[in-house]
Amino acid sequence: TLFIISFQLTLFVLLCIPVVAFVIGRITRSLKRQSQDVAKYYSESVSILDETLSGLRVIKAFNSEELLKSRFFNNNEVLLNTKNKIGYRRDMASPVSELLGVMIFAAILYFGGQLVLDEKFGLTGSLLLTYLGVFYNMINPTKSLSTSFSNMRKGSAAIDRIEEVLKTPNIIDENEQGKQLHTFHNSIELRNVSFSYDGVDVLKNIS
Repeated sequence: TLFIISFQLTLFVLLCIPVVAFVIGRITRSLKRQSQDVAKYYSESVSILDETLSGLRVIKAFNSEELLKSRFFNNNEVLLNTKNKIGYRRDMASPVSELLGVMIFAAILYFGGQLVLDEKFGLTGSLLLTYLGVFYNMINPTKSLSTSFSNMRKGSAAIDRIEEVLKTPNIIDENEQGKQLHTFHNSIELRNVSFSYDGVDVLKNIS
């Protein structure tokens, strides 16, 4: 409809769109990375809390309450700051898109007015008002699109986090020469068992 009313004016609007997309893109670009950080810090907080509650006797025995408390509060502080940054950027997207919409609307009004005064383009005052009405009805859906874009960035980070867990390879290989036990008779014995994790011996010759 905009192209039918005025090809020149619509071409001018299309030239403004990359500028708007660039500004909104700059605001929402880091949302995905920050959302991934939030998921990581949140899981670490839950992990620290779980370790503290499940191992409370050991922590008290080794007098490590302050160490665990410090870890928990430091992690929560980073989590809070990261979530604040996400909220700041997300809340900026709407007013910035609103401001850019008004600026483009004003530019259309000015440029369209020039076309109306220059009669050779065939744009009349009534057609310009119609053009502005149609364009105004496009502003709200465009703002909703920018909000959806920021939400998609956050959702994409959540999906990446889930896929990271689902696609984690199983590094424990089954022993091809191990015995298959189909029945249980009297006892299970572990003899000279050793286990290391990331190069650190956790168990050594335990029976």
